[in-house]
Amino acid sequence: MNILAVETSTERCSVSLATLTTEIENHVIAPKGQATLVIKMAEEMLQQCDLQKSDLNAVAFGSGPGSFNGIRVAASFAHGVAMAQNINIVPCSTLHALAMTPNFTASQNVLVISDARQNEVYWSCVRLSAEGQIEEVIIENKVTKPSDVSIPKEAKWCVVSSRWTHYEECLPSYIKTLPRTTCDYPSALPIAKFARHSLQHEKEFSPAEAMPVYLRSPIKEEH
Repeated sequence: MNILAVETSTERCSVSLATLTTEIENHVIAPKGQATLVIKMAEEMLQQCDLQKSDLNAVAFGSGPGSFNGIRVAASFAHGVAMAQNINIVPCSTLHALAMTPNFTASQNVLVISDARQNEVYWSCVRLSAEGQIEEVIIENKVTKPSDVSIPKEAKWCVVSSRWTHYEECLPSYIKTLPRTTCDYPSALPIAKFARHSLQHEKEFSPAEAMPVYLRSPIKEEH
């Protein structure tokens, strides 16, 4: 199974290709021009693996939340490839992709937090399976003030965060004490793995389901 995945919800443009024998990823910081860049990076990655677009079984994308323009780039690219090649399309929450990043989690219950600017954060609570895939979404994607982030108290939790220092002091004190892993940006490789796992378990998405996740209107300064 050959799966191409893209993630452009921040200024980092990330492309990944997962095959039966290979998992590769490339990324570059590019606040502008992602629509052109993601096409070029995808073509180069296919060439690197000696594949054509016609060899793809599915295309996946980070559906947000995040930059309005960035999410739209990833969704447009994925829908274009899926329609042209008549293949499956798989959306994956950018927050959930962060949760599924290997070696990031200290428990199977994960609170994911990402800087949303405007003194707000994106966040979600998920439970991972033993394979590191999303087993249950406990709290769906939200955008709130950092002080309004919360978790169910009856389980052991860890935090996966992006741009932690931007909002750390405003989080509830019990959130700040949880085991935490921090990264700067989400990546496309966990999205490719999520797509492969979904399709292997016969979970398919219609084009109407594969939509961007916009939690608020676009702002003037993009990620």
